[in-house]
Amino acid sequence: MTIDGSGGGKTHSATVSLIMNEKAKETPPQGEAPKFDLSTLVNNPPYMLIAVIALLIVILIVTLARRRKKPASQQPQAPTKYCPNCGEPLTPGNPLCSSCGQRA
Repeated sequence: MTIDGSGGGKTHSATVSLIMNEKAKETPPQGEAPKFDLSTLVNNPPYMLIAVIALLIVILIVTLARRRKKPASQQPQAPTKYCPNCGEPLTPGNPLCSSCGQRA
């Protein structure tokens, strides 16, 4: 590219060269893992399949965990009755106190 300019009665000219090189693929030094980014995932179907399976497993685990956390429906319990003689709790359906034998 040539740039021409003038001013103050003088003409100036400059030539600028710009050389652009395509960045060569870099290989990681030994002992380092290769870089992994989103384009690697999108451009390689096996990686995409592994990512989808992993996502489905996470969703399944979360769904099962939430399902277990739901409280079981509890039926209201009848209040516990106590023996008027000794004060021990009475067994439901038993007309006698299991501790003192008093009729409830």
